[in-house]
Amino acid sequence: MLDERSKTLRRLVIDMVEVGRRGHIGAAMSLIEIIRVLYDSFLQFRPEEPNWPERDRFILSKGHGCLALYAVLADKGFFDQSELIRFCMPD
Repeated sequence: MLDERSKTLRRLVIDMVEVGRRGHIGAAMSLIEIIRVLYDSFLQFRPEEPNWPERDRFILSKGHGCLALYAVLADKGFFDQSELIRFCMPD
């Protein structure tokens, strides 16, 4: 059963695809919980100090899942969620 936070993150992914008119929803949807658990429980980071020397690094090699990573990073405070609607939008 999905909790409300996972539902919210999935909604962010859907909104990015809807506004940007592109993206791979399936890959992102399948990664939401995995990335969320990593950022909630395992990775050490400070959103307010992105160059903190002791931070952990996360490399997502499945590029089609980047929307899930963007949603989680916004959720964690690396940038404002309002920035997500600019995904795949020309400047």
